[in-house]
Amino acid sequence: MRIDGIDIEIEKKTIKNAYIRVYPENGRVKINAPQNMTDSRIHEFAKRRLSWIKKHLEKTSATEVPIRVAFTRDDMLQKSLPYADKYCAALNKSLPEIRFRIMRSRWGSCHPVKEKITLNALLFHLPEEFLEYVIAHELCHLQEANHGPKFYALMDSLLPDWKSRRAGLKGFVFR
Repeated sequence: MRIDGIDIEIEKKTIKNAYIRVYPENGRVKINAPQNMTDSRIHEFAKRRLSWIKKHLEKTSATEVPIRVAFTRDDMLQKSLPYADKYCAALNKSLPEIRFRIMRSRWGSCHPVKEKITLNALLFHLPEEFLEYVIAHELCHLQEANHGPKFYALMDSLLPDWKSRRAGLKGFVFR
């Protein structure tokens, strides 16, 4: 099936509901549909979900981040500490423990109670502006645990262009 220039593979299975998969590695789109679903209903289903399909296909053209990490912990700490010191001082917080590891679904995490932040080691393959954004973001969680209005006001005060940095960071995918 082809809709709006997008080739869609159809597979009928013994399932209750139809679902769509977009395979990031090659941009392939596949619909798995119940055996009793007519081709015209599958076509309607695909047309209704076309914006979702296009959105997910756009993600496949994003810049891939390599999994190999060529930085030592000391290298990563050396790059991170100036930003961590800067934002801890602005927040009037003591420097938390900073850890590094490869994470496949997030750029950083914060454990306010334990006073620890973890940074994705893949950040060190990206432009430094993204590292600064993630550090500021995670350190804000030491003061505001949730993503509420107070958290975003804090981000605005610390890093006024954080929204554009976040948008730029979303252009990278994990591989």
